[in-house]
Order: sequence, then C-alpha cells, then structure tokens
Amino acid sequence: MDLSACAAATSEPNNRESLKPIMDNRCGTRKSKYHSLFINAGGERKNFEQNVFDEDNSTLLTTLYENSEKPWAYSCLGEFETSSDSTNYIQNVTCGVSVPELYVKARLCPQSLTYYGFCLHNGHYNVKLHFAEIVFAKDEDYSSLGKRVFDIYIQGKQLGRNFNIKKNTGNTPNMEWIENFKDIYVHDNLLEIRLFWAGKGSIYDPLDLNGPLISAISVTRNIKPLPRARIVVASVLTGLLLVVLVLAFMWRMGYLGDRELRVTKVELRGKSYTIKQVKDATRNFSPTNKIGNGRFGMIYKVIL
Repeated sequence: MDLSACAAATSEPNNRESLKPIMDNRCGTRKSKYHSLFINAGGERKNFEQNVFDEDNSTLLTTLYENSEKPWAYSCLGEFETSSDSTNYIQNVTCGVSVPELYVKARLCPQSLTYYGFCLHNGHYNVKLHFAEIVFAKDEDYSSLGKRVFDIYIQGKQLGRNFNIKKNTGNTPNMEWIENFKDIYVHDNLLEIRLFWAGKGSIYDPLDLNGPLISAISVTRNIKPLPRARIVVASVLTGLLLVVLVLAFMWRMGYLGDRELRVTKVELRGKSYTIKQVKDATRNFSPTNKIGNGRFGMIYKVIL
C-alpha cells in the first residue's frame, strides 16, 4: 500500500473556487438553468425509470473531465499501483449475470471520485447514488471475498462513513443498492458529490481495484407543496378580486343603475352580496382602494 499516495488524497483541496471559471463559462449570466441531474457513471446514455441518464463513458486519464454539452464534470484522483490501463476506470458486470441496465457498468477511481453538477437552481434536492458491486463478484477467482469500503461526502459534508456496497445487499455481489440523501441544499448553483477511499477494506485482492465505485447518480429538485390553508386563501382572494373586477368594469361602462345596484346580487363561496354592497365596500371604487390592474380593468380592495 502506497502511504504517500494515500496522504496526498487525504489532503485533497476544495475545488469549488477553482471551478468558478468553468461555472461562469457554462452558466453565463443566467446562473440557474437546471433542476435535475442524471448520470450513468461508466455507461452509455440510457432511458431508465422515465429519466434520461447522460453517458459517462470517457476513459481519458485526466484529473478533471468536462464536456461542454453536459451540466456536470468529474474529477478522478490517484493512480493504479501496477497498471496505467485506462480501461480500469470503467468496470463491466460479470458475464452472464443479469442486472438492471443502469448497473451493467460503473466508474472506478483509485482514491477519490468527485462529481460536480453545474448551473443548478439553488434550493433543496434529493440525491440518489446507485451502486452495485460488479468487481468483487467472481467466485472462481475468489474476488467475491473482496471488501470495498469508502466514505461519501456531499457538499463537503461526510454523510456516509465506511460505506460497503455488499454489506448493504446482504453480501450479495451484482445486486443494486441506492443510497438516498434527502434535502441536500445547493448554493452557488453547484453540487459536489465525492467518494473517497481512506485505505480501508481489501487492499490487494484483487490488486488496485479497491477504490470508490458508482453506477449512476440521480438528482431531483425537492419542491415542497404549499400548505392547504394558503391554497384556500389564495383561491378565495382570487375569486373575490375577479368579481370586483367584473363589477367595476360594468359600473364604469354604465351597465348598472341604482335599482340594479340594490337588487343584483353575486354569489361568493356560499354568501350573497348586492352590487351596492360591493360599491360601498370599495368606497365607490375609490382610487385609494385600487390594488392593481387586470385583463378587464382595475382591481380594488374591498372590506365586506
């Protein structure tokens, strides 16, 4: 085990500030563009559960990969100790094993794997991380005995410690598992998800393939519904303002005389009001009671 490499990964700098030029170029003056993010880590573009997951199948050996057409990028740190083969960064499920299509491939990094979501609307999100242990999965070479352990950070906070995919699936390889993190707050229009290997778990069995691994990422905006009381109040005010608007228009056009004012009534949520009552309530449609303009004319505040 290379302790110097592990120490270097532990001291990984915060990249949020260094990403500012990319954010400015990608988002422009309109910082908020997206309310969701779907990535098929290591795989091709896929339609899965009514969502389109972007392809993430690059094998370029770079510390930061970005595609100008995608609202995300990833950073992969560390080196495979005995091999520089770029195909190690994308792993495939064992042949003959049936898994959901989103879990057929996965992205693997030696020490630290970080995904960045750009230009997201600020607010609260639900973040789902999709996993399946498709590397430590073969009985014939005893790799099924391998143990993968890593930590999960979102927005710089450690939300998962010593996470083990197979432990959550009952020590069953190739079985999918979803870690769901609710109410993640996005600020500065940037989301950061980092998987970090801290040197735990199997180190040499099989060699080099013990770093963090992920199959897919899905991020959706958490929009809380308005309380029922607010909805009722809003509907009542809307209906009342519409009635006043129509009556004001009819009165100004001369369609309503004195008799009509006294006998003509309008119904609003089970109560009856005469036009005269509405006229008196608005103080003869006084400008001081005006609160706005509508499609048919002025809108007035009334006290009934």
